[in-house]
Amino acid sequence: LAGRIMELILPSFAKNSAYIQGTRGKVWQPVYLFGAIIGAFISSYTSGTFAQTATLTDNVLISFAGGFLLVFGSRIASGYSSGHGISGFSQLSIASIVAVASMFSVGIATGLTLHAISFY
Repeated sequence: LAGRIMELILPSFAKNSAYIQGTRGKVWQPVYLFGAIIGAFISSYTSGTFAQTATLTDNVLISFAGGFLLVFGSRIASGYSSGHGISGFSQLSIASIVAVASMFSVGIATGLTLHAISFY
């Protein structure tokens, strides 16, 4: 999907990129994305928890900053969040154990802090 978007925005770059050209014919990624979105909607709708209370602009900056910090921290530890949690942790890698413990503890602390100040 990103390769197709790049072809529309910067066609000359996309044409010369071996990575983008290697994504041709791979449709599982957009199908997976679409399935995840539809699956989440069906789950929330059937459980009665679906509610449109937030707008697109609500907390976008905070969400972006949190995602950036998560990815940045994982890259510093030579990996990414899921890789540390699944592969690195199972191999008892010290960097992965520290990364996962940090992600969980900061996430819990952030959630408790935001709840304490009635942010949500």
